[in-house]
Amino acid sequence: GPQAVEFLRLQAFCLNQAKDYAASMKLSEDFLTKHGADGNTPEVMFIKAENLLMLKKSTEALAVYMKFLETAPQHVRVPLTNFRIAQIHIGAQQWALAAKHLELLLAGDHASKVFNQAGFMLGDCYFHLSKWTECIGAMETFLEDQPAELNTDTAIYNLAMACQRNKQDAKAIAILR
Repeated sequence: GPQAVEFLRLQAFCLNQAKDYAASMKLSEDFLTKHGADGNTPEVMFIKAENLLMLKKSTEALAVYMKFLETAPQHVRVPLTNFRIAQIHIGAQQWALAAKHLELLLAGDHASKVFNQAGFMLGDCYFHLSKWTECIGAMETFLEDQPAELNTDTAIYNLAMACQRNKQDAKAIAILR
């Protein structure tokens, strides 16, 4: 009955949280095969994608994250999904695709601490794409929002480099002082 379905979802979730990704993966696949039309399907799709990512199967994880976004565009996990997709694209040096998902994330509610690096990541993508004006904007916003965050030194350096390449030499020199 419905309790058994919820129990299976909860088991998959708990095993994921306990970092037993292989066992969680099996249960999430069982759930999606047997109860694909259930109201909790998007949540279990997300758990499956997280398991795949943690099991270093990023290509498969990407496909499940994308299906999750199609299936549940208003779900509470959409910001984290965009962040994960961006991380996968950054790992593959697909800067434009990563930037797209980071832009979606940063345009919405992203107050969670897990997203503190998103502005830096976006600026870094723009840096790799030689989009200097966008890089400057993203790095300045990151440094305003997260002044004591990891990657602050790299952000300052990349900001100065982007300014220099954008023919703003005086600003670049001022940043590095």
